[in-house]
This record gives sequence, structure tokens and C-alpha cells, in this order.
Amino acid sequence: MHLIESAIAALPARQRSFLLLTATGLHATEIGDHLGVAVNTVHVHLHRTRLQKALDAEGG
Repeated sequence: MHLIESAIAALPARQRSFLLLTATGLHATEIGDHLGVAVNTVHVHLHRTRLQKALDAEGG
């Protein structure tokens, strides 16, 4: 669990916010409304999150 928390903490704040809102169960449309951005922006940031890359950097 620590590895996941470290990987998430290593993400830029904006990407982390999109990821965490997704984890709460919100859909892209709801996240966009909440943050005042287009749905496509939500999708782009989630794609850029690249959590796997962050995990690899942490040794996972």
C-alpha cells in the first residue's frame, strides 16, 4: 500500500486531483463539472497520470 501512496504522491497535483476524484467514483463529466474543465481535459489528465510509470519509478 505504501508503494501506491508514494506513486500517487509523486504525481503532479493536477493529475493527482483527477485520479483521486475518479477513485471516489465520479465520472469524467462530473469531474469536469466539479473542476470547471472539459470532459476531454479530464480524459487527457487521466491518461497522462501513467500510474504504472510512477510505480515503476518507485521500484514496483
